[in-house]
Amino acid sequence: MPPQTKKSVRRKILLVDTSKCVGCRACQMACKEWHETKSENMIEPDSALAVGYESPKDLSYKTWIRVQSIETTRDGQVRWLFKPTLCLHCADAACLEVCPQTNCIYKDTKSGNSIVLNDARCIGCLYCVYVCPFSIPRYNPETRTVYKCTRCYDKVSASDSHLPACVQACPSGALSFGDYEEIGALARKRAESGKNVSIYGDGAAYLGGLGVIYLLESTDTSLYGLPSLPRFPTSVSVWQGLWKPLTYITPAVVLLFWILHYALIGPLGVKVVEEPEEEEIELTPEEYERMIHAKREAGKMMQVVDKKKFIRHRHKLPRKRFPPNRGPVS
Repeated sequence: MPPQTKKSVRRKILLVDTSKCVGCRACQMACKEWHETKSENMIEPDSALAVGYESPKDLSYKTWIRVQSIETTRDGQVRWLFKPTLCLHCADAACLEVCPQTNCIYKDTKSGNSIVLNDARCIGCLYCVYVCPFSIPRYNPETRTVYKCTRCYDKVSASDSHLPACVQACPSGALSFGDYEEIGALARKRAESGKNVSIYGDGAAYLGGLGVIYLLESTDTSLYGLPSLPRFPTSVSVWQGLWKPLTYITPAVVLLFWILHYALIGPLGVKVVEEPEEEEIELTPEEYERMIHAKREAGKMMQVVDKKKFIRHRHKLPRKRFPPNRGPVS
């Protein structure tokens, strides 16, 4: 049999053409219907209506895509710009790098490298919430898990003809989904035909390339609430580049030093040194008698010295005084 070659993963992207978005929020409703998420409670402060036409005010664990309304002035006239906000599915996703739980956040190759968050395995550490440069993941305090857009990976991976729910429901054609070559060419063609139009998210400078790219009606990305050049947080860079490798190297170094210490010094921490045995010295009877006589004389001298010290010490002791005899107690 011929050797099997590894199939290359087809990268798919979602194009958001803000010039065609009319702010109908059909994408929001379709997302909720497909994922069966609950509707927002407008009494809660985080879900209340924002100034303008936005509903709700922000993303939440129940709303994974939200249409943002932007009021601006162009050529002396007030204009409304609309931008669907959702997870951008970065190629070098910061959430994927920092997630400590196995298979909680992963890249699904069948759906074109969608960044999927499996809430069933989420432990609620909130690392992904803190490091995302676009502030997309949302935490549910009741279940203590995090949720975000999955780009309908389960639906897309079932068939090439299937589209994400938001793309399928868009009535104005503002959302397009497909292979990177096809959608990228479409975005560049539209950008060349318009004025003051820019493409956001296409290129390695955007965290390796985003899975959701925007066609903006302005070169000012801050107008749409997007960072000009998204970057990994410094804390993530330091952790991934320095501290995390040390967590693997340090135990190995400690184990190596322990083995060397055990082999060279010993298990008790004290180096055992064998002293050479002393050679026995043979004495003649005359030398032995002289040694015994010298020890006896030394013992007598020590007794005399101890007796003199005891006498001097006794004279220095204070005399014990007794209370006067006051007679018998009646």
